[in-house]
Amino acid sequence: MASLLRASLVMLFWGLLSTESLKVILSFTVVVERTTYVFQQPWFTTLVMFIGMSMLYPSYRGDRRAKLKIIKDLENEINKKHKKVAKKKVSTKGSSDEEQPLLSGTQQPTILGDLERKFNRSSIKFIWLPSLFDLIASAVSSFGLALIDASIYQLLAGSLQIIATTTLNSLFYGIKIFRHTAIAIAMAIMGLLFIFLNLAIEQPSMTSSFIGTTAVAFAAFMWSCQFSSEQKVLNEMEKEYSTLFRNKCEEEGIQLEESLVQRCIEQFDVPTSQIVAFEGIYGAILSIFIVLPILQFIPGGNYGKVENSLVTIKMIKNSLPLVVLLVANLIIIAFYNSAGQNISKIASTSVRTIIENLRCVTVFVFSAALYFVYPQFGEKLTKYTYIRVIGFVLMITASFVFKGHIRIPGLYYEEDEAEKAKKKEEEQPLIVNIN
Repeated sequence: MASLLRASLVMLFWGLLSTESLKVILSFTVVVERTTYVFQQPWFTTLVMFIGMSMLYPSYRGDRRAKLKIIKDLENEINKKHKKVAKKKVSTKGSSDEEQPLLSGTQQPTILGDLERKFNRSSIKFIWLPSLFDLIASAVSSFGLALIDASIYQLLAGSLQIIATTTLNSLFYGIKIFRHTAIAIAMAIMGLLFIFLNLAIEQPSMTSSFIGTTAVAFAAFMWSCQFSSEQKVLNEMEKEYSTLFRNKCEEEGIQLEESLVQRCIEQFDVPTSQIVAFEGIYGAILSIFIVLPILQFIPGGNYGKVENSLVTIKMIKNSLPLVVLLVANLIIIAFYNSAGQNISKIASTSVRTIIENLRCVTVFVFSAALYFVYPQFGEKLTKYTYIRVIGFVLMITASFVFKGHIRIPGLYYEEDEAEKAKKKEEEQPLIVNIN
């Protein structure tokens, strides 16, 4: 429990720094040749984010080595168990007691290893798609963050993702909307109404607020596309390869206990480190070689371009503090993702989601405190701040209800459906049937 608490605090700390450092960078000004430039370069800051994500690649390699060792041990166990079955069959026929090889020749079976390697390659190739969604969402959300308070940005992103993800899953993937999900959506919408009311009262420029919130709303939709595609496709891949493993065992005449089969098909999963690392790698490649060069040639409001990379380079060359901020943001993102990976290992991805939901609270408290030191980067407390706090409470509660961490008595949950399916499976024979 103590280690989990420490890991949770570490993740909240790096998550807070991630949001706040990005806010500072997007507000940073650089004077070059008596001209003042504002570093509102959302596509470049997204590139920095992707580089930070790609720094989780060594962690992925460590996870990969650990998995391959488990697979090797499982293959040895499969071979031993099958040899015992083969030996018993030969003995009953009155033949020699000599052990028979599992396959033709003397080679041990590598069914699990071969399938898992194919699964790993397929999952890595697929990550290109969510990387594209993440690239668009992160850049647009950075643009929105430059126009609204950091805590409101964090709250809007969380609330809108709940609504958009549920809608997409229902419309395109046919995923059932449970009653607790509908309640969570209603609470998220109420939270949004309080936030919009707070913006209408407190924000001096409604135009900036509208543009900022619209940008964050679009980003939340793109993130929902990312998460929905990841969840649906990767889950389908896991099921497909689990079925392939069972079929291959049957074809090769391998008879296994169901408990061993389950341990084998558990290897057809995609660790968080793999998703984060390869999204970072692919996102950086897309940014450097496609997106930034294209934006450099399209006329726009960013110093004559949609995003002027030449001006970006000029600002970086002429401001050491900006370089320090960008490098710090890159390192913070790397540590944040590493902390999230650590939480997933110590507890579960569900616990990680809870901590993510609490991030907006830490951002709000820190931003309010920062106002007294650096007013240009902080958030001023007013007599209407309580409206925003109500929105926070509703959004956080909605997130917990949505994920099932807060259960409403009398409602039917996904876990109940899974438990029913599990009981049905337990009634089936406990071995893989073979002819």
